[in-house]
Amino acid sequence: MPEPEATAVCAAACASLIGQGCLGTQAAGPAARECSEGCRARSDAAGLAGCTRTERAFLACVSTAKLDCGLASSTSAALEHGFGVSGCDSERAAYLACVAPCREQGIVRSGSRPLRRDGEDLFASVELEHLGCGAAPPSPRTGAPAGSLCQHDSVCRPVDCRCGTTKVSFRTRACVNGSCAAPNLACAIAEATVGERVCVGELANPL
Repeated sequence: MPEPEATAVCAAACASLIGQGCLGTQAAGPAARECSEGCRARSDAAGLAGCTRTERAFLACVSTAKLDCGLASSTSAALEHGFGVSGCDSERAAYLACVAPCREQGIVRSGSRPLRRDGEDLFASVELEHLGCGAAPPSPRTGAPAGSLCQHDSVCRPVDCRCGTTKVSFRTRACVNGSCAAPNLACAIAEATVGERVCVGELANPL
């Protein structure tokens, strides 16, 4: 069941969007309910990503913002992407950046680069797969265990990593200085190696 605050901020944002008259027949009661239900579902997803604060700030801005009728196509486009909403650019950018890992499930990135960690020079080859914000799919147990010799991350067994106390997670393979990395090291260096920020304000640890 949605928490009362989420219900209230969603209702206020939807009422403001519909009340400005840009969306024509969407002002009907069923459309208002659809708007609120979609908003609360996105609020639940934002909570899984640890993005409740940025999401609420964006919705609060939307509830008092002017809607550009030339750009507004639907309440969902306005609430999910900020289309047509004037004056909420910074709040929208912060919200979208925070929830981005939840939207990128299945996207795989890889990279190789020198790193310096705890005073030690490393050279890492890493693959990182976004697992989104839900239950992680089963991990393939193929690949060499930590400590095995490697020249590329593809040799190594995958490690599942979670971002702090959130539900955001990713899967990584890491070859570091010619050996498959231990889970703690693989999680810690994956983002920096591929140049992709997954854990916003959180540290990645093995699941």
